[in-house]
Amino acid sequence: SFSPDGKYIVTAPYDRNARIWDAQTGKPMTEPMKGVNSAVFSPDGKYVVTASSDNARVWDAQTGKPVTEPLEHEHIVNSAVFSPDGKFVVTASWDRTARIWDAQTGKFIGKPMRHESWVNFASFSPDGKYIVTASWDNTARIWDAETGKPVTEPLRHERIVKSAVFSPNGKYIVTASGEETARIWDAQTGKLVTEPLRHESLVNFASFSPDGKFVVTASFDRTARIWPFPPLQELIDKYRKDPEHDWSLMT
Repeated sequence: SFSPDGKYIVTAPYDRNARIWDAQTGKPMTEPMKGVNSAVFSPDGKYVVTASSDNARVWDAQTGKPVTEPLEHEHIVNSAVFSPDGKFVVTASWDRTARIWDAQTGKFIGKPMRHESWVNFASFSPDGKYIVTASWDNTARIWDAETGKPVTEPLRHERIVKSAVFSPNGKYIVTASGEETARIWDAQTGKLVTEPLRHESLVNFASFSPDGKFVVTASFDRTARIWPFPPLQELIDKYRKDPEHDWSLMT
């Protein structure tokens, strides 16, 4: 992934040695950060957080040196991402928990957010107040980031949920699942707001565009697809009721 200013790239290849590179020259900027399987920059670009076989870790993006001790789980850590302000990290693990950590000290904060099976993915809402998790127990869940308590009923699929992320305005969540669909949910109520976005195989990941007008999905059916949001039919229905409104979204 790119650093926020676009000057650097961090890679996490199958040899499990993450590195930071100059995006213009392609030259490595740090020594390898060893033993990791994913890596992303902090919002200010000063740090990188990595996930590995049983822990996550925060590194200095200029030197490639660790900033914290390992953020330890009892099993594989599938993902680790920063909060929008960069002060915290949330990790998702096969130990059936997601956990929040202080990004500077590496201290575990609050209580584990527990699922009934492996947790595939966890991410913050844009305001940092909530976390959404995706699990092999066929659910995504929305949690209060401060208390670690669920704020809605589980967002249920028929098979595993591979990923779950908030929309840019924080009002919606899109989930990707093994039931060959992505689904969009109201983040306040946990209710579905659209028909399923269907593929012909497992949907591995889904995300909103930066302006929130579209959803992109990536599937094991060898396709990625782009979907309008709100769905086109919903826009058509609204247009019929209010044709004088600015319907730039319809383009």
